[in-house]
Amino acid sequence: MSRVSIRVLGGGHEVGRAAIAVKVGDSSKYLLLDYGVNFNERDEPQLPLHIR
Repeated sequence: MSRVSIRVLGGGHEVGRAAIAVKVGDSSKYLLLDYGVNFNERDEPQLPLHIR
């Protein structure tokens, strides 16, 4: 059975700015399930962490 790695990059305790990356097995590639945006009090976009 392959190992599955899940990384929560944003949106853990809030609405918006969600990002979830999933990696299966020994691959160096991630599947990005969601990459949302939220806005701060000055209406500036706030993004999740970058994927590298």
